[in-house]
Amino acid sequence: MLDEHMQEILDIVTKAAFVKMESVTLVNLKMMQNLPQGFDKLPNLESVNIQHLDGIKSLAEGSLTLASENMKYIGVWGGQLEEILPAAIQNLNGNLDGVSMAFSYNHLTNLDEAFFKPLLSKVTRKIFLFGNPFPCDCNLAWLLRDNRDLLEQNFFQGECVHPNQTTTDFYLVDPATLQNC
Repeated sequence: MLDEHMQEILDIVTKAAFVKMESVTLVNLKMMQNLPQGFDKLPNLESVNIQHLDGIKSLAEGSLTLASENMKYIGVWGGQLEEILPAAIQNLNGNLDGVSMAFSYNHLTNLDEAFFKPLLSKVTRKIFLFGNPFPCDCNLAWLLRDNRDLLEQNFFQGECVHPNQTTTDFYLVDPATLQNC
């Protein structure tokens, strides 16, 4: 009977500790193929930092579901991530206004307009995209040509790769090179 009550107390204490959790960092979980669930049970979460999860190739709809009004940073970087689909990151009890995001040093080759463009209408602090092999082509025209103000204000930071393998920071790409897109 005493063991049963101790377990109940331990369960309550554990749940209380999780409710107060402000930051989660996951590093080097190479065999994972999906992000863990349960972030939506952390109402005080401010930061999610996911590094070197080499088994994750895609963030599908609902991959990272949050429930915090306090979010400041979301990072999924340094892995094998190849795509981020629309609604991959959601916040049930708030929005993504003011949240800095980092998707640097993955294998992204496309900035999916359906995922990133809704962030443009929000007050996003910064989106870091360095170290991905984005081609300097028409797929980036929506950002590099049509939303230059975001680059000038440093909301989007990254570079694209030319056919000769040189890179150019987004803000230095001449929008005239994308006029035929």
